[in-house]
Amino acid sequence: MPRKIFLLAVGFCTLFEPSVASELTAKFCAGWSRVDGGDLNKSIDGWQRYYHDLQSPYFSAEYRLEKMHDFPEVGLEIVYHLSPRWGVGIQACWQRQRRSGDISTRMAKAETSPLFPSGTMSITLEETSTKKASFTLESLPVVLTVSYSLPLSGNLELDLGVGGGMAWSRLHYAEDGQYSFNYFEEKILPSARFDYVEKFNSSGGYSEKTKSYGLCFSGRLGLVFKLNSSLSLTAELFGRFLELKNWKGKKSEELKWQQTWGPGGAFSDRGESEESVSGRLWRVDVQSNDTDGRYPRLVLAQEKPASPAFASVRLARIDLSGVGLRIGIAFRFGPGG
Repeated sequence: MPRKIFLLAVGFCTLFEPSVASELTAKFCAGWSRVDGGDLNKSIDGWQRYYHDLQSPYFSAEYRLEKMHDFPEVGLEIVYHLSPRWGVGIQACWQRQRRSGDISTRMAKAETSPLFPSGTMSITLEETSTKKASFTLESLPVVLTVSYSLPLSGNLELDLGVGGGMAWSRLHYAEDGQYSFNYFEEKILPSARFDYVEKFNSSGGYSEKTKSYGLCFSGRLGLVFKLNSSLSLTAELFGRFLELKNWKGKKSEELKWQQTWGPGGAFSDRGESEESVSGRLWRVDVQSNDTDGRYPRLVLAQEKPASPAFASVRLARIDLSGVGLRIGIAFRFGPGG
């Protein structure tokens, strides 16, 4: 995406004759923004609460995937000066954030009970799962801007700007993990011993890739410090409104498994599977039978999800609106420089 920003800037410059282009200012900036996150962060929070509510004396769970609020970004703005104070331009910013963490569960039970008339039965059960998961969210807002400069004192100016345009975003969720189930049952009688084994192990990966685009509006309040006639340093506070609703994409899953069962583990089987589905990203509230709680989730499906456990089903809304801070360097070309 940084390459796209550069090409946009070059294209904007070529719209003008050389005599006009000499009145341009090119501003490169980098910064940080704090965004809401919308249904994405609500889903992460829902999973965190779900795993927390699963805790019991024989069951432990951890969900170490954090919410996405803080986004670094880089940008470029090309401004054509209509007058010493007014300017119009085009601005492109690229923001990207990645969150990764471990998700794990473990259940362990062991009990021994007497058998009539004499004997014992022992049962051992262990179930574990481990996953490494990550969210990657990136966005490219491109807006047309109107700016106004107000001299303050000496080489210092106040810079005000507003703009509107479009933004293109991508969301990628990925996880790789393993699952293990081990059940062992043993019966000991005075004249005999019996055992039953059931084991299941699997490993695989899951991926969701979706895209969306929508309208974007922004505003800024900044300071410009002129080092000389053509070079300046900038610092600005900015706000952005960007809520994306129509997320479309594809999910895919690969799984390899191996199973053993029967008296003494006499039977076994193995296999693998692949699945891929295209659809839209939906937000649902899931009623859990394990905890009796309700949790928000994101679900990628071809049609509107329908289940007795689902409520408040609608298209997902990921809100990248927020405020931030940028610092940069500006180069001015031409008579104004």
